[in-house]
Amino acid sequence: MKIKKIAMFAIPALILTTTFTVLHAKEEGQKFNNSGPFNHQGMGKNFAGKSRHNATEKLEFLTEKLALNPAQESQLKELFAKGPSSKSQLFSQRKNLHQAIRDLDASSADYSTELAALKQQAAVIAHSKIDSMLTMRQSIQAILTPEQYQKMQEMRSNRDGHHRDDKKIGNNAG
Repeated sequence: MKIKKIAMFAIPALILTTTFTVLHAKEEGQKFNNSGPFNHQGMGKNFAGKSRHNATEKLEFLTEKLALNPAQESQLKELFAKGPSSKSQLFSQRKNLHQAIRDLDASSADYSTELAALKQQAAVIAHSKIDSMLTMRQSIQAILTPEQYQKMQEMRSNRDGHHRDDKKIGNNAG
């Protein structure tokens, strides 16, 4: 009897919650599908905090803001074309690692050994991501003039400061 009463309240509440979540996601620009700002295949945010999901948009933005010459534009286009493959490879490695962590059995006799191996794998993935980011930064710095690179760094710091301010006041809209 108690189970029926619980079910009578829980099922409608679950349906309403799910419906609200789906409607809210649609209202917020469908953040939960692969076309939203949380798309792992995307290029992330630009220096103004606006979404830049592909290399073409990012290149257009940088060309406009930094007054790139045709040679620089061509070099950056080539550099950005290499990016998605390494990003998707890192993403799949992290996804596989997370799945292995979820599948880890804490009651297993060799739990400590398996956990240590997964920690080591996570460290390797983190190092790869950092190396990839630094290589991209060095490549961009080699292409841009010192003035252009300085301006890009200023735009980046302005963007980062904007996001920190949003987090301080609890606004996740940025």
